[in-house]
Amino acid sequence: MKCFQNPIALQFNPLNDEVFNSKIDELDLGEIGKKALNFQNKNLLNDQEIKEFMIKCNPRIEKLLTDWKEKDFKTIRPTSVGLAIAIMNYNRVTKENIAFETFI
Repeated sequence: MKCFQNPIALQFNPLNDEVFNSKIDELDLGEIGKKALNFQNKNLLNDQEIKEFMIKCNPRIEKLLTDWKEKDFKTIRPTSVGLAIAIMNYNRVTKENIAFETFI
Protein backbone atom coordinates (compact mmCIF):
# COMPACT_ATOMS: atom_id res chain seq x y z
CA MET A 1 0.00 0.00 0.00
CA LYS A 2 1.07 3.63 -0.29
CA CYS A 3 3.22 4.85 2.59
CA PHE A 4 1.47 7.28 4.92
CA GLN A 5 4.59 9.37 5.41
CA ASN A 6 5.92 9.33 1.86
CA PRO A 7 3.29 8.99 -0.88
CA ILE A 8 5.84 7.91 -3.51
CA ALA A 9 6.95 4.99 -1.33
CA LEU A 10 5.18 1.73 -0.53
CA GLN A 11 4.73 -0.06 2.78
CA PHE A 12 3.51 -3.45 3.89
CA ASN A 13 -0.12 -3.62 4.92
CA PRO A 14 -0.58 -6.53 7.38
CA LEU A 15 -2.02 -5.82 10.81
CA ASN A 16 0.56 -7.85 12.72
CA ASP A 17 3.24 -10.54 12.35
CA GLU A 18 0.65 -13.33 12.41
CA VAL A 19 -1.22 -11.84 9.44
CA PHE A 20 2.08 -11.11 7.68
CA ASN A 21 3.21 -14.74 8.14
CA SER A 22 -0.10 -16.07 6.86
CA LYS A 23 0.25 -13.91 3.72
CA ILE A 24 3.83 -15.15 3.27
CA ASP A 25 2.55 -18.73 3.43
CA GLU A 26 -0.52 -18.03 1.28
CA LEU A 27 1.60 -16.43 -1.46
CA ASP A 28 4.40 -18.99 -1.04
CA LEU A 29 7.02 -16.27 -0.63
CA GLY A 30 9.40 -18.38 1.45
CA GLU A 31 12.68 -16.72 2.35
CA ILE A 32 11.93 -13.43 0.57
CA GLY A 33 8.77 -13.12 2.67
CA LYS A 34 10.71 -13.70 5.88
CA LYS A 35 13.22 -11.02 4.81
CA ALA A 36 10.32 -8.62 4.17
CA LEU A 37 8.90 -9.33 7.64
CA ASN A 38 12.31 -8.76 9.26
CA PHE A 39 12.75 -5.55 7.26
CA GLN A 40 9.37 -4.29 8.40
CA ASN A 41 10.02 -5.12 12.05
CA LYS A 42 13.42 -3.43 11.90
CA ASN A 43 11.94 -0.24 10.45
CA LEU A 44 8.72 0.16 12.44
CA LEU A 45 8.16 3.49 14.14
CA ASN A 46 8.49 3.46 17.91
CA ASP A 47 5.72 4.85 20.14
CA GLN A 48 7.21 8.37 20.27
CA GLU A 49 7.68 8.49 16.49
CA ILE A 50 4.07 7.38 15.99
CA LYS A 51 2.85 10.06 18.39
CA GLU A 52 4.86 12.76 16.61
CA PHE A 53 3.60 11.60 13.21
CA MET A 54 -0.02 11.58 14.36
CA ILE A 55 0.28 15.10 15.82
CA LYS A 56 1.94 16.32 12.62
CA CYS A 57 -1.00 14.90 10.61
CA ASN A 58 -3.59 16.39 12.93
CA PRO A 59 -2.51 18.65 15.81
CA ARG A 60 -5.80 17.95 17.65
CA ILE A 61 -4.48 14.44 18.34
CA GLU A 62 -2.22 15.91 21.03
CA LYS A 63 -5.25 16.89 23.14
CA LEU A 64 -6.81 13.46 22.60
CA LEU A 65 -3.61 11.76 23.76
CA THR A 66 -3.39 14.03 26.80
CA ASP A 67 -7.03 13.40 27.67
CA TRP A 68 -6.48 9.68 27.17
CA LYS A 69 -3.77 9.71 29.84
CA GLU A 70 -5.57 11.98 32.28
CA LYS A 71 -9.22 10.93 31.94
CA ASP A 72 -11.20 7.70 31.85
CA PHE A 73 -11.34 7.34 28.05
CA LYS A 74 -8.86 4.48 28.16
CA THR A 75 -11.31 2.30 30.09
CA ILE A 76 -14.09 2.62 27.50
CA ARG A 77 -14.46 -0.51 25.36
CA PRO A 78 -16.49 -0.58 22.14
CA THR A 79 -19.28 -3.10 21.82
CA SER A 80 -19.23 -5.70 19.05
CA VAL A 81 -21.66 -3.46 17.15
CA GLY A 82 -19.29 -0.50 17.57
CA LEU A 83 -16.40 -2.58 16.28
CA ALA A 84 -18.45 -3.75 13.29
CA ILE A 85 -19.36 -0.14 12.44
CA ALA A 86 -15.73 0.94 12.76
CA ILE A 87 -14.52 -1.92 10.55
CA MET A 88 -17.19 -1.20 7.91
CA ASN A 89 -16.21 2.48 7.85
CA TYR A 90 -12.52 1.66 7.68
CA ASN A 91 -13.11 -0.78 4.81
CA ARG A 92 -15.31 1.76 3.01
CA VAL A 93 -12.83 4.63 3.30
CA THR A 94 -9.64 2.66 2.61
CA LYS A 95 -11.12 0.17 0.11
CA GLU A 96 -9.57 -2.56 2.28
CA ASN A 97 -11.38 -5.69 3.34
CA ILE A 98 -10.53 -6.33 6.97
CA ALA A 99 -12.38 -9.39 8.21
CA PHE A 100 -14.75 -8.87 11.13
CA GLU A 101 -13.77 -12.23 12.62
CA THR A 102 -10.33 -10.90 13.50
CA PHE A 103 -11.84 -8.44 15.98
CA ILE A 104 -15.23 -9.78 17.00
